[in-house]
Amino acid sequence: MGAHDAEGRAARIVAGEDGYASEPYVRALGHIGSPIALPQAGGWLLQRTSAAGTDACAPYPLLVCQTPQALASDFDALVQPGGPVSVTAVCDPMREGCDEALRTAFRDHWVAYKDHFVVDLQRPLEQTLSNHHARKVKRGEKRVTVEWAQGSALEAWEADWQSLYAALIAHHDIQGPAAFPPASLAAQLRVPGARATRARIAEQTVSMVVWYPAGEGMRYHLAGTNSEGYAASATYALFAAALRRFREEGCAWTHLGAGAGVRADESSGLTAFKAGWATHTRTAFLGGRILDPEAYQRWCEQVGVAAGGDFFPAYRNVSARAREGGDRG
Repeated sequence: MGAHDAEGRAARIVAGEDGYASEPYVRALGHIGSPIALPQAGGWLLQRTSAAGTDACAPYPLLVCQTPQALASDFDALVQPGGPVSVTAVCDPMREGCDEALRTAFRDHWVAYKDHFVVDLQRPLEQTLSNHHARKVKRGEKRVTVEWAQGSALEAWEADWQSLYAALIAHHDIQGPAAFPPASLAAQLRVPGARATRARIAEQTVSMVVWYPAGEGMRYHLAGTNSEGYAASATYALFAAALRRFREEGCAWTHLGAGAGVRADESSGLTAFKAGWATHTRTAFLGGRILDPEAYQRWCEQVGVAAGGDFFPAYRNVSARAREGGDRG
């Protein structure tokens, strides 16, 4: 076993089961809401506060729990005066054998949401990579130097990471939960087991990718690339290096997530980028639970939308409010 093989296995052990299920990760998302522990399930929610009251959502981008079978009990415990009106979550598609428990916990709304891209690391990258991506990888490997860091070594990369991600926010006009402020980005590098790859041209960092452990696999978390990095196909070189390394370390799979947006656009650049690495997809489901039916109905009436329908929670359906003449909340 090489040195980096041992380091990689140690990183996954330190993280427990999954970086997304860790307390440091959820506490890095203060711009979204305040942490709510799910003690029996071994996960977290975020409580969002508005003028009307509070509701809860999963941390960005997924609800990951150690024991999903206990979610229903945790949700029952949240039913109390002043508690969240509802819970909304995109559930981890990499968990197996808990679909029935999740449907029970999210008894008010359970729909297929997005296909997530997965790389089976039992197969060599050269056997699964699309031709387009193979060409991009070769181009990137010729033009950039790939570096790795984890643990305390990531502190030296914080400024580059914040700068690259700020450029990404500006370029794509990212809004909402994924518009991470600088302090959140720095905290995300300190999540147990976090690892990062960066690409450099001479002394300039042009691209960076952050990865989190996930039990027997790894997850792609976030990436940031500047114009020089795009021109050099830097992100392709970073992904190829990471997937090869994870395979050497004995990881079973790498979860790449889905395309951007409320509904993934199959023609988007991000969707095509992830699809070019993937060996298969898994469907993530969107779940909803109404904890306070009276308050839920009242909130829907206040903003002028029907309580039923395909959108959950209905009172956050901005498009429906716009069709009815704007946000009346």
